[in-house]
Amino acid sequence: MAFLQGMCVGPLPALLLSLPLLAGVVPEVGAQTERAVSIVRGISPITEGMSANFTIRADSAPTADLPISVKITESGVGNDFLDPSDEGTRMVTVPNGQLSATFAIATVDNDACVNRKQIAAQVIGGTGYTVRRPSAASVVVDDNDCPDSPPPPPHALNLSAPSYGALEGRTASIMLRMDPAAGTATPVGIYCVSGTAESGDYTCPDSVTIPANAASHAFSVKANEDEDGDNEVFALFLSSTPQGVSIVYPTWATVNITDDDDPPPDTPVASFAAASSSAGEGAGTRNVTVNL
Repeated sequence: MAFLQGMCVGPLPALLLSLPLLAGVVPEVGAQTERAVSIVRGISPITEGMSANFTIRADSAPTADLPISVKITESGVGNDFLDPSDEGTRMVTVPNGQLSATFAIATVDNDACVNRKQIAAQVIGGTGYTVRRPSAASVVVDDNDCPDSPPPPPHALNLSAPSYGALEGRTASIMLRMDPAAGTATPVGIYCVSGTAESGDYTCPDSVTIPANAASHAFSVKANEDEDGDNEVFALFLSSTPQGVSIVYPTWATVNITDDDDPPPDTPVASFAAASSSAGEGAGTRNVTVNL
């Protein structure tokens, strides 16, 4: 037991937790707290001329746009695959309410035969976040001008974000991204899994087709009307692609349905105005007050 000014106030940890309140300090409600952020790469290796993709991930969604400082470098001596203007520190923003942000670094398709190199991205400490492992990631870049150059890697397909939303009765627009764009139409298998939302609460397509030469393609899922008064969620997955197309992070996303039904009316609560009441025998009617 700990004592404060001669008073027994309970175990010391409980005392320490209560000191701000004892001092009249009220914690700020809804204040932005520091997020722990890390970074992962997209498909690797790639061929010169393709984009090196990286994704910043936060351990919890920020309550305001969160700028993250990222340093971009190319391995070895000189700039063979990275434009000098793209090298150095840049800011990548994790949007309000999202868990990640993906960005792309274009590589230069030159005419020289150059040995394999790497494009690296490293998270630098800043305001509003802490850095956790993995704090750096790199994408291997292969040359396509050497006699023994490897074949081009498969196309990389992913979702544009790990989370989407829709108001009940409306649709959520889901964005697919293809890097590089394929020369022919690409069918993509889709399936959805219920969370707090039941299967009848949404309409999910079995597949969508990305048009030829398209680097991105949007499709819709419907949030159906119901009479429940709750917000709900389900998950959407990319399930299958043709040969030569690889699915990379993020490969699935949550879809949050915001309810538009009126809340149920308050249930009246009745109580007696007095805890007790008495009347003598033969006194006639005794009025009792009930409060609602």
